[in-house]
Amino acid sequence: MLPSYLNIFFKTLASIIFAVYGLLFNNITTLLVATILAPTSEAYYSIINSFIYTKKISVISLLIYTLIGIGLPIVLSLILGYLFSFIKDKDEKKLIPFENEKNDADKAFETANIIYIGATGTEAGTEEHDFIKAGSVKNEAHEAYDNEAKKLVSYNIPSDYMKERLVYHPINIFFSILLPFIVCFFLHYSIENNDVGLIIGISIALSFVVPLVDIGLYMGYKIFKKNDKFKMKDYIIPVVTFISNFMAVVIVSFITIGLKKNRK
Repeated sequence: MLPSYLNIFFKTLASIIFAVYGLLFNNITTLLVATILAPTSEAYYSIINSFIYTKKISVISLLIYTLIGIGLPIVLSLILGYLFSFIKDKDEKKLIPFENEKNDADKAFETANIIYIGATGTEAGTEEHDFIKAGSVKNEAHEAYDNEAKKLVSYNIPSDYMKERLVYHPINIFFSILLPFIVCFFLHYSIENNDVGLIIGISIALSFVVPLVDIGLYMGYKIFKKNDKFKMKDYIIPVVTFISNFMAVVIVSFITIGLKKNRK
């Protein structure tokens, strides 16, 4: 029996929300929750299982599952990536006047310090007063800047977690391709035996949502920054991760379910 559309939709939606938060705020816990909630691998396993035993496949069901499991994470995270980039940019612009005042106060203090050091005789008293006043203004400017900075949103886009998942390295590519196929051989056993612990572990390893959300957030950021040059190398790691996870689920599911059917 195929899982209901609403069940897949709401689980995927919740997974996207957790993935966006985890990636933007560098929170590994919410990323784990996102991967556990993502139901995509089980949904495709169920479709393949139904096809092998009934020799029928619902194109509409397959299309809906694909739109929910693959289209929704990319589109929604792209929109959120643009929105969070807009909010971050707007906040940073609020800080510009305070930063300018801080820089001006720093320069004024340095100038007053140089003049004070070179002053002699009766000028020294006047210059000392100006030096102390410039120091006071500098401290006030720094305090005002720090207070305003605390009011700003506490995330970066792209965040450190996003950048880590976008950095190309041959070893990353190798394991992104190999591990899903190894892990996926346990998918059939975990579902057939309802092994919750193993299902959770496999969900973490084979989640489609986090790499798709990573791509979507970065695309939204680049669109906001009006950088229309989308190069494959910018997305190669999450793209390879997604394709490997997807192909592993499809290929290994066909193999394991087919073998089980032939033994009967």
